[in-house]
Amino acid sequence: AVGYEDMCRKYVEKYLKGVENFIQTSGLEARVNEWQAKLEPKLLEEDRREAFDIHTYGDKVKQLVSKQSVTEEVSFGKAVAGMQKFDVCRAFLATLQLANDGNVELTLSVAEDNSSLQLRLVKDEDTHNVMLTSYVAPSILSARKKKQKGPGYTTGLEDVINRMPDLSQQHLMGDAAAEDEE
Repeated sequence: AVGYEDMCRKYVEKYLKGVENFIQTSGLEARVNEWQAKLEPKLLEEDRREAFDIHTYGDKVKQLVSKQSVTEEVSFGKAVAGMQKFDVCRAFLATLQLANDGNVELTLSVAEDNSSLQLRLVKDEDTHNVMLTSYVAPSILSARKKKQKGPGYTTGLEDVINRMPDLSQQHLMGDAAAEDEE
């Protein structure tokens, strides 16, 4: 039989565990509320900004570079001077895309404004739109080739796939033959 003292001790232990859980939970809740209070104004500020379009920013970067020099390198710091921090980040991302598209050339060098990233405009055309209108996925090219070669043409993979039931049938027959030998 459980005595009165044991029953009280268990009740107090259960109560203290509940209090401890409440303190931990309320501490977590306080941290979450603090985090939310810090983050919410930043998210609201971001919502008020113009949506990020990498191509629009790429055009801005090309204009900024060409205004300073068409043939010489321009430091990224000078090109984005006066921009807000979030715009500098967006311009940097657009610059990387421009370099990938071949519109700008990036080099590293020590400059007077401590910006070691140098930009040189290689071509001012809108490479992205050209790619959108002329790019054809390899899978589509393969389908076109197959269509051009006629209905019996396969890439080789189709032959393997078509033979798979035969291969598995041969495997099963081989297993049956092995069982017969035993």
